Amino acid sequence: MQGLRAQFTPHLDELLKGSTKPPGNETVNGFVTKVYEAEEPKEKLKIKVWREAKTGPMVKADMTPPGGATSTLVETKEFSAAKSPASIFVLPGELRSPRHVPTAAERFAADTGDRRENFIGARRQFGVALPAAAAVRSR
Repeated sequence: MQGLRAQFTPHLDELLKGSTKPPGNETVNGFVTKVYEAEEPKEKLKIKVWREAKTGPMVKADMTPPGGATSTLVETKEFSAAKSPASIFVLPGELRSPRHVPTAAERFAADTGDRRENFIGARRQFGVALPAAAAVRSR
């Protein structure tokens, strides 16, 4: 739903700027809202949007195609503009300290049971470090 809302909202905001009626006031699902109505010019869709009057989020949006039934696109039942407690953003204990990310040599040792000193990567051949752009050919 978030993706649809992200794509739909900027276009909807643009349509509502050209609203032919001044916004009215209604209460929807306990929210005091400003009601906007507009018509999408290409498809001739009638759009009605209820936005919470104080902070502005969309509470409800209806769309009516020409000669068709009205469909509700968005309907908010519960919303709070209160600041979220900091505790919900605290990572669990095991995620607080940085985790060791094994090197390629350590992964080699773990995967093969061999010593990590025996690892020779694509950038290291015969004990000599190669530049990042060097090509390695094996026959």
